[in-house]
Amino acid sequence: MEHVRLALTSKDYIRKKVAKDTLIKNCLECKRYVFEALKTLKGEELIPQSIRNRPRHGDKVILVVGELQPGLSKSLEYFDPMTEKWHFGPELITNHRRHSLVVIKHNLVFDVGGYEIGLSPFRCVHMLDITENPPRWQLTDDMVVERQFLGVGVINDNIYAVGGSNDRYEDLKSAEVFDFNTQKWRMISSMNTLRSLFTVGVLNDLLYVVGGFDQSLQALNTVECYNPSTNMWTPVANMRERRSCAGVGVLNGELYVVSGRNGSDFLSSVEKYRPSTGVWTTIADIHLPRKYADVVALNGLLYVVGGMNQTSGLNSVECYNPNTNTWAMVTAKMNIDRCLPGVVVINRPKHFTTC
Repeated sequence: MEHVRLALTSKDYIRKKVAKDTLIKNCLECKRYVFEALKTLKGEELIPQSIRNRPRHGDKVILVVGELQPGLSKSLEYFDPMTEKWHFGPELITNHRRHSLVVIKHNLVFDVGGYEIGLSPFRCVHMLDITENPPRWQLTDDMVVERQFLGVGVINDNIYAVGGSNDRYEDLKSAEVFDFNTQKWRMISSMNTLRSLFTVGVLNDLLYVVGGFDQSLQALNTVECYNPSTNMWTPVANMRERRSCAGVGVLNGELYVVSGRNGSDFLSSVEKYRPSTGVWTTIADIHLPRKYADVVALNGLLYVVGGMNQTSGLNSVECYNPNTNTWAMVTAKMNIDRCLPGVVVINRPKHFTTC
C-alpha cells in the first residue's frame, strides 16, 4: 500500500472500493495511507512529495489545440516532457476558435463549443480517442445551447459547460452537463453572476468559476463554486486581484489563478486558493504577463501555455515548481503562436505521428 498512489484517484473510489476492503480495514498501516490520501484530496493536508502522491513520470504528455494569432488553426500538437520536444498530431475536423478542451479517462479528448468564421457559435462537440489507430476526431452529441468563450470542466467523467456567449455576443449564465453514461447533454442550475471571459477549474469534485468581466466591463475578483451533488452555486472567497482572461490550474489540492488582466493592465501576479482554509495566497510572479493562456499540472509542476501579450499571440510556455516557489521558461516553444488554446494532459499517445 505504501507504493499505491491513492491521492491520484478520487474520494469516491477510495471510500467505496479501498476503505471497505477487508484487508485494508484490518491493517492499521494501510488505513493510515487511506486517511492520508483523503485529507490530501480534500485539501486539508499537503503531504511532502512522495511515491504515494507523485505521478509516474514518462506516461503523460501535454496536448494543445486552438487558434493561432492572428487567424485560425486546425492543428494539434503535444509536448513530451521526457524529450522536451513538441510534435504534431491529428488535426481538428473544423477550423474554429473560442472553444474549450477537456479529457476523460486520460484517453478521450473533447473539443467543446466555439465558432467558425461566418457561422454561429457551435453546439457541436468533437471527440478524439487517442487509443484508436489511426486516431481521428469525430462528432458526438451536441450541447443544448450554442456557446463560445465558454468554460468547461470534468467531474466524475461528466463534462460541465458553463456560460460563454451566443451568436449575438450576449453573455450566458446558463450551464449544462454531458452525462458520459447516457451520452446526452442536459441543463443544470445557472451561475449566480452573469460574467464574461472568466475561467473554470475543478478541485475536489467541485467546479470553480473564477473572475471575468461583469456587464459594465469591470474585471471581477469574485469566485463561485458549483456542487453537482446539490445542483447549487455558492460564492467562495474573493481573489486578491480583479482578473479576467486568466489561466486556472489545479496542483496539490490547490486552485491556481495565473496572470490575466485587471481591466486595463496585464498582470504578472499569481495566486492560489486552498479550500480547507478558504484563503487566497499570492505566490511568485510569472515571467511573461499574458491573457487567454491555459494552465495544466503535470509531474508536480504547473504549466502555463500560450496566450497573448499586449500585441500578439504567444508560443512560449512557463512552468511553476511549488517546492521552490519559482517559475521557469520551458526551452522548447510550440510550433505555433496560440491565443486561447485548449490544453489537457493525456496518456502518451501510441499512434500519433512524431513529425
